[in-house]
Amino acid sequence: MLRILVSEGNQTVREQISSALKTQGYEVFEIDGGYETLRTFHADNKIDLIIMNTKLNAMSGIELCKIIRKLSEAPIIFISNNPSDDEELQCFDAGATDYVRSPLNIKILMHRVYIALTRILTKDNVIESKVFSFDGLIINNYAHEISIHEKIIPLTSKEYRVLFKLTSNLGRVFTREHLLDDIWGYDYVGTARSVDTLMARLRGKLGQWGERHVITVFGMGYKVE
Repeated sequence: MLRILVSEGNQTVREQISSALKTQGYEVFEIDGGYETLRTFHADNKIDLIIMNTKLNAMSGIELCKIIRKLSEAPIIFISNNPSDDEELQCFDAGATDYVRSPLNIKILMHRVYIALTRILTKDNVIESKVFSFDGLIINNYAHEISIHEKIIPLTSKEYRVLFKLTSNLGRVFTREHLLDDIWGYDYVGTARSVDTLMARLRGKLGQWGERHVITVFGMGYKVE
């Protein structure tokens, strides 16, 4: 399970973010100040991503970012209550991964968290040995296992590989021919209808999650969004 540290002085906002992250299947650490954030980060070197406000108690978020960057490449997403172009540039200069302006849109923030984690996990193909999640679905590549809200979903090898490919390339459309060559192999003598049959079966196994996120792009192929 990926571990995310949320450093936000506003308790309501902090709890809102944490609740959304937990729904997505992440383990969350809630912090309300700069020094405590640094202590928590030092104490736990397995933090995968940090979400923090640019203004924190006792320490600037930007200064904290500079310190963390000397220790780790973990993605850092800033939230700004009083956003400005100058502040945004300062955040990126300090080593920020992303900068989110208030008023906060939780759905967009969750999407940016997913993108940030995907980028860092796919670096040097590390994602092949990691656990990551999206909207309650967890892909565990250690165990070659899929679960939705902690319920294991039994998949065939091809179903797993297709779902992994689509989910780790969120929003990208893959043609039937692309999936056929990549999953079945270039020497496969069947037709693209094999992909449609597998996708229908996969969507059925994934239930409501599959209905929401596994999208048929007519005339092209499939994507997860």
